[in-house]
Amino acid sequence: MSKPTTVTRRQALLTAAAAVGGLSGCLGRSDHHNSSPPVGRPESPPRDTLFPLTTYESVDGRAVVTMPVNVRVNLLGSDRGLSAVQAVFRSSLPWSQLARLVDPFWPFHDSPDQYIWNQYTEQFVPPVAAYRRPFPLRVFGGEIGYHTYLWPIYDGDRLIGVGIQAHKDVGSVFNHRGTGFAEAAAAVGSIFDRRGWRTAWSAFQYGVSPQQFDQWGPTGDLVIYPPEN
Repeated sequence: MSKPTTVTRRQALLTAAAAVGGLSGCLGRSDHHNSSPPVGRPESPPRDTLFPLTTYESVDGRAVVTMPVNVRVNLLGSDRGLSAVQAVFRSSLPWSQLARLVDPFWPFHDSPDQYIWNQYTEQFVPPVAAYRRPFPLRVFGGEIGYHTYLWPIYDGDRLIGVGIQAHKDVGSVFNHRGTGFAEAAAAVGSIFDRRGWRTAWSAFQYGVSPQQFDQWGPTGDLVIYPPEN
């Protein structure tokens, strides 16, 4: 018969931290922790458009295009604001920001931060919020969840909408990348549809190379409008 194992308080705390870390990995990680904004300007700044077109990562300080900003919430003529958009995510389980709470326990911060380029202030801007929906279809086949970033979009001092980058994280909780943009945009559209917001498919002109666009695959460009009442 083996000798009973004595679990110390320190071991118990480490085990609990590891468990919380595992949950954080499944749900995703928080989005403001491991990089600084790119330096300078994008190599090819976006054309004159109110909504951002792409996200950027900082690679040795240089701005590198990563993903399409494929969902636009148009708030022109509406009294709704950013909080109304966030309320849709908050009331739509299993979409969650829980990863932000448990992130300090999760040691594997593998994905670089994402930024958009604000052409008016000429600055790279981090998202104000990020929501995840874990386990979309094939969690045991390398699909670990939908992931969105949100940015309020202003024309001067007037809020005109919210830019949303929607993608699916594929790989593992230790090393994953964003893809499945059309599927993720549809998942976002569905939660707004259920709450009376109006959705319309579109075709955004991202201004990227054909090679980049082919690498992205279908982007699922979607415009969302608030309820009429």
